Amino acid sequence: MDTEAIDLPSRVASLDRAEAWGAAVADACGLGEDDRHRSGLALHEAAANAVLHGNGADPAKRVRLGRALRDAPRDDPPGTDVLLVCEPGE
Repeated sequence: MDTEAIDLPSRVASLDRAEAWGAAVADACGLGEDDRHRSGLALHEAAANAVLHGNGADPAKRVRLGRALRDAPRDDPPGTDVLLVCEPGE
């Protein structure tokens, strides 16, 4: 699985894929169990908020999850960016 970014349709069913992507990023970053749990909860909540509140669960819109902070997280119709920040080896 590509851990740099993932692009998902804005639907609740996509949250499982977002969670799996977050786990792959946590593995790549070498996070311990507690940090994996915390980052997983935060990512799930952010992705759910993007799907439900940012995009109104409109499957025509997209949710993009990325690992590197480029500017700042932002709603950007027709999708929402959610960023998980970590670098392997940190």
